[in-house]
Amino acid sequence: MKFINVIKEGDFIKLKSINSLILEGWEHKKNSPIIGGEYFTKNNKDLFISPNTVNELGNVIRIDHLINGNKTMYYACCNNIQYPYENGSYVKIQPELIDKVLINGKWYDANESLNHLE
Repeated sequence: MKFINVIKEGDFIKLKSINSLILEGWEHKKNSPIIGGEYFTKNNKDLFISPNTVNELGNVIRIDHLINGNKTMYYACCNNIQYPYENGSYVKIQPELIDKVLINGKWYDANESLNHLE
């Protein structure tokens, strides 16, 4: 199991920056269908980043709640800054945006195996 799979409410995570997404092979599209957002593609997969989330890329944020469905979505507060967007103050985080997870006071790569805790 990976660190990203054990994230729970109250945990701290570090989001990737736009540059790190590009280095991972995500192609940054210039025209996002979301005003103020960002749009990336990789291997015929789309990644739409909301305006609230764009403002937090590269930052450490605290998970407020999770929603499980076809794909787990993580929601966090915008570092207590209120942005004037239609979805209020939440940052919607797709798993592709999570870089590191804070576990027991130490940062781990989100895609590393939990075996590193042993």
